Amino acid sequence: MRGAGSYKGGKHGTTARRSAHNHAVQSSLVAMSYGAWTNDRKYFKTGVDQWFITLNSMRRDGSLPIGTRRGARALFYHGRTLSALMQLAERASVQGIDLYAYSPNSEKTIHRAVAFFIDAVEDPDLVLKYARTNRAPGPNKNYKVQYLSGSGSTMGWIAPYVRRFPDHVNSRHLMARRLPGHSEPRSYLTGRLDLAVAMNGLSAEWMGVDARCLHSAPQNR
Repeated sequence: MRGAGSYKGGKHGTTARRSAHNHAVQSSLVAMSYGAWTNDRKYFKTGVDQWFITLNSMRRDGSLPIGTRRGARALFYHGRTLSALMQLAERASVQGIDLYAYSPNSEKTIHRAVAFFIDAVEDPDLVLKYARTNRAPGPNKNYKVQYLSGSGSTMGWIAPYVRRFPDHVNSRHLMARRLPGHSEPRSYLTGRLDLAVAMNGLSAEWMGVDARCLHSAPQNR
């Protein structure tokens, strides 16, 4: 996929580089982990390069075009890609590299991608203009009804993000969502986000590790 060029034709950003795909990020996690384990710089650098490739595909509003074209699962896959990107950054951090501090440019940052997700959960119209492309939407073909899992891969980025950036406006926004009597307008998706924030990302994560293991305070069950 890394050498497969760009998507041809289509609307709303579907000409993005193929290697920005969430599957490419996931496979890069494996290469990066292997490289760290065996001290192979070439394999490790695969993950570093992927960070920049995927962030560079971002639109100015923070949306990731390959994920957000996917119909009813547009936000679902945007969240999955966030989770995979943060797994790259966490692996790099163990090796003393702060990927969070780097981006293709000042507009294409992980923070902007997170902000888009939060904003689009509260106002789904922000993603529907991209979701109407309806590429590989899953079982529900109605792009106007976004599917948002409250657990696993879609929300796996929440725990490491809030732990890393507790004072960032995005984190404050996330944490405010679970306060009683929250005054901001609610969409039909915000309940899922509120639950995920309350549970520090919820459940085991798509990339094979529960993000809460490293970045969440212990909880009494």
